[in-house]
Amino acid sequence: MSGNNRDDRGHFQAEHTDREYLAAVAEREPAGTSEIAEAVGVTRQNADRRLRRLEDQGKVSCKKIGTSLVWSLEEDTYIVQHVDPDDTFWEAETYAGEEMSAEDIDDVLYS
Repeated sequence: MSGNNRDDRGHFQAEHTDREYLAAVAEREPAGTSEIAEAVGVTRQNADRRLRRLEDQGKVSCKKIGTSLVWSLEEDTYIVQHVDPDDTFWEAETYAGEEMSAEDIDDVLYS
């Protein structure tokens, strides 16, 4: 781990986000650890470590097939790839006839 990957308090900062790993699993599911590593751009060992942490958090599950582990998203794991705030969807009115505000976005996405 180089000093470049640390924050101002000296804590290690991962170069790749959990979202990148989850997206790689979702796109290839079921996917082997090496497949995920290649997609994210890390070593197989780093991918394995991160995927096991995501498994502990209940976001992915793994199954052993032969000598390999294959990974899948858990049913209740959702990945938001991109939200365009200029999309006309956000101009929609709520059921009460009120315009949707920026504060409502999280309620729509994560409820």
